[in-house]
Amino acid sequence: MDDDSDHKVKDGSDESTPAYDFEEVLKVMAKINTGVKDLDLNECDLLEKYISDCNIEDLEFDIHHLPDQVAKILCFWSPDIGDNSPQIYLPIKKLTDSAAKIISKWHGSNSDNSSTGSLVLLRLESLSENAASSLLKGPFILRINPKLLPSSVLKILMKRTKYENSDHDICLYPKR
Repeated sequence: MDDDSDHKVKDGSDESTPAYDFEEVLKVMAKINTGVKDLDLNECDLLEKYISDCNIEDLEFDIHHLPDQVAKILCFWSPDIGDNSPQIYLPIKKLTDSAAKIISKWHGSNSDNSSTGSLVLLRLESLSENAASSLLKGPFILRINPKLLPSSVLKILMKRTKYENSDHDICLYPKR
């Protein structure tokens, strides 16, 4: 009889351990970080399981740009975090038009929609006017560094209610 105890991928029956190998998740994250735009189905599935297992308020992706597939996974992420508002921190420099359109659909709220989550894009340097218009439609609080973005893009984003956070970033609240 084979000993299955050395297998790293779990069957999900043990609640204390994730149903994936964290080392494999890190490999997928590293692949995204190199600028890969497409993931295969297994990589998407692994990333989705990892995100759904992150029963925490803050989720951080340290990647150069946001691939559409990752944006889709984040868009449908619905954490069970009680009264806390989810925050997705993306220290990315580039957000494409299509990824911005997808991420604008992220509800940003907890399950009873009583609070609004935050999309934090403090390192964002490249954003088209179309992408800015898409983000403007999102129901989330948007945190950006105004010094990094072109004035034409800022003008679009400033259509939201503005709240000064500090000298380095601002919070833009959706209009109600």
